[in-house]
Amino acid sequence: LLDLALNARDAMPKGGVLSITSTIIPGNTVRSKILKSFAPEYILVRVTDTGTGMDEWTKQRVFDPFFTTKRPGKGTGLGLALVYSIIESYNGFVDVESEPGIGTTFSIYLPVPQTEVTLTDISTRTEIEDPGGSETILIIEDEEMLLDSLKSTLLERGYSVVTARDGEEGVQMYSLRARDLFGNGIDVVISDLGLPKLSGDEVFKKIRSINPEAKIILASGFIDPTVKMELKKAGLKYFVQKPYSPDKVIQTIRQILDDDNGD
Repeated sequence: LLDLALNARDAMPKGGVLSITSTIIPGNTVRSKILKSFAPEYILVRVTDTGTGMDEWTKQRVFDPFFTTKRPGKGTGLGLALVYSIIESYNGFVDVESEPGIGTTFSIYLPVPQTEVTLTDISTRTEIEDPGGSETILIIEDEEMLLDSLKSTLLERGYSVVTARDGEEGVQMYSLRARDLFGNGIDVVISDLGLPKLSGDEVFKKIRSINPEAKIILASGFIDPTVKMELKKAGLKYFVQKPYSPDKVIQTIRQILDDDNGD
């Protein structure tokens, strides 16, 4: 929903209307459109904007990884590919309707669970296993909403947080803190992979050149297997999936901090 809302915002540079609606519809209704649907009921979420819209050529490619209509530095082409991947992982479907000059509607179909889901045990386990900490975390993230959300999560768990909005700023921030005579260095770096100015893999290499023992976590909705393998060979051990899962981020931070053999 965050990615779809950000895309809608970008499609309405002069303003407009973004609406998000939800309803429950019978499975038969979905099957009339999508033959491989199976659930008795679906939650239908529609995200609609009154923006610039898309032509048929763009609409057919909108979920392809790395496809983007945004100018360089403004989009990675992974947002909608990630949306598609998340919905598919829940056995759901997504459809898009759009016309140039009229706007776009993304329709998300998610199967209604047939059994009750209990979250009590998950919540209790998280509190026990992930007590938070007092270390200093550098977040390098160019999407403001994601940055603010992750920052708030870490502050709530007791961490100190420093932020940067592009790769160059992140490396500069780490370098300054590394030379701090009062011991106010960075304990863990969380960096997006698709950053402006310097990409996440370049950030990793530059920070490691400053401090070979730097603890770094890379985040991405999609990491090319070849790039991931190269990063692992260079010593990177920790990755998290975007959009950020607060529990997963906290667990990974504790893992990298508590692992005496961590790089």
